Amino acid sequence: MRLLKLLSFFLLFVACEPVVTVRVDPRFNTVVETGFIKAASIVANFDHQYDTCKLTVTRQVDVPGSQSSQYFYEKFGEPVFNNISLSQGTYGFYIASIDADTISSFMEFIAYNNSVSIVNGPNTVLLDNTESSQALILVDKTSVDGAPSIQVGSSTGIMSVSTDHYYAYVKSNAILQYSIGGNQQQLPVNITKQKIYLLSASQGDISITDPYVDIIII
Repeated sequence: MRLLKLLSFFLLFVACEPVVTVRVDPRFNTVVETGFIKAASIVANFDHQYDTCKLTVTRQVDVPGSQSSQYFYEKFGEPVFNNISLSQGTYGFYIASIDADTISSFMEFIAYNNSVSIVNGPNTVLLDNTESSQALILVDKTSVDGAPSIQVGSSTGIMSVSTDHYYAYVKSNAILQYSIGGNQQQLPVNITKQKIYLLSASQGDISITDPYVDIIII
């Protein structure tokens, strides 16, 4: 009986230990001030593309002069880190992508929350401060003859391919070259960071009113 009570106490203790999920705040498509990390979901059939993301967790010290502790995690793909075991306390959380080229197929960003209290049981940490040095250019695949080429400064490349769009993440103004019905065309796109530019040959059913998105008829 004594052994059974001890085992029950141990299982209860383990079950209550803090387990943390860290993710980028999914409300970014409605909160203009915090960036566009998830805003691409408002464009039908396009989700942001991620490469390697790194999470740094820093425990804040309660005693002056004490050293803080840091923990590091890394994963490929969407910036969601599950089942992180931490003790109770106050932490800072910081996610950063790897650096992207001037023209890239993945998003470069940071997301952070500098002060989060972790308590016993499950915890979900939403990182609601974000920054990105990029804009996203999307071209409707049905509007052009093939993948456009893109020039940003001295860098050139071919746009990447997703289900319904050609796309590129860029860090400054771009020039697109594409063909419609065999006719070569060129279009400068003056970008604002953390904004999406959706290029289509027709307004059609597009009715996006989100301030993150500019629709350009080509």
